[in-house]
Amino acid sequence: MTVRERVSERAGVAPGLRIRNLWVDIGKGAGAVHAVRGVDIAVQQGARVGVVGESGSGKTMTALAVLRVLPSTARVLEGEVTLGEADLFSLSNREMASVRGRQISIVFQNAKSALNPVFPVGEQISTVYRRHLGGSRSAARARAVEILEAMGIPEPARTAHLFPHELSGGMAQRVMIAMALVCEPAILLADEPTTGLDVTIQAQVLDVIATSLKRRSTSLLLISHDIGVVRGMCEELVVMYAGEVVESGALENILSNPHHPYTAGLIEAFMATDKPHYIPGHVPTLRRTFIGCSFADRCPLANETCRTIRPELRQLADARLVACHRAEQVGRP
Repeated sequence: MTVRERVSERAGVAPGLRIRNLWVDIGKGAGAVHAVRGVDIAVQQGARVGVVGESGSGKTMTALAVLRVLPSTARVLEGEVTLGEADLFSLSNREMASVRGRQISIVFQNAKSALNPVFPVGEQISTVYRRHLGGSRSAARARAVEILEAMGIPEPARTAHLFPHELSGGMAQRVMIAMALVCEPAILLADEPTTGLDVTIQAQVLDVIATSLKRRSTSLLLISHDIGVVRGMCEELVVMYAGEVVESGALENILSNPHHPYTAGLIEAFMATDKPHYIPGHVPTLRRTFIGCSFADRCPLANETCRTIRPELRQLADARLVACHRAEQVGRP
């Protein structure tokens, strides 16, 4: 069975992405950083899932593990990532290369550093297109110009001949989105795609992503520290803390009535308008092995059970998942 068949790309139906019990370490021995700890995330066909959490919560490392492009010092200890019926961790390097850009694409937060500085942007887009879909150079160039135009880039034929350093931040970000979507992938991973852009350009970039996804029925896994960005783009929410998923489910259910103390703290910080709000305490070192809840040291509800027994994700009545012994005490009346 080919990779395409295992990915279940049939009748134009996009396959879903499933991450199960993913563990990723950076480094070895006593100094190892336990960056991702048993993460479970599901992105169904056509779904838009947002992942939020503080810096260092494991969001980006999870995305890099899915694509199998982890830093050289990082390694997957355990877990499974499937796209349709294909186990991505069991594919050969060559097979996985055919998945990246074709079935799963990623948009990074700093397009100018991610784009190749020595080639015109149109050539970079057409190279991706030809690698996965074939065709002549002229057809690929025409496709590159076409998708640049779809991204709302003025004078796309001229822009295709420009180098990354000749573009503004917003234009470079749109070029990266064009490159990610040129082969119409089943899943788009967007890692802080609007970081560093001003508010107006940020709104334009997000609108381009949303319009493109709708046109192509592409699923989205959006990584962000900004709850407002996620709320405008997604229907489902995953909250991560210290490398773990602590709450997940329907976005509006969680935002209106969080059931994990960390989620509640994030939302309160985001909603605060009269004065800054922050979660007391410090993010724990990820070199630490937790006996109980990783948030216990900062949680106002923590008791002895929280400090000695690791909470597992459990399903509540509204179908959300939450890893908290005292979830029922967190919900708002």
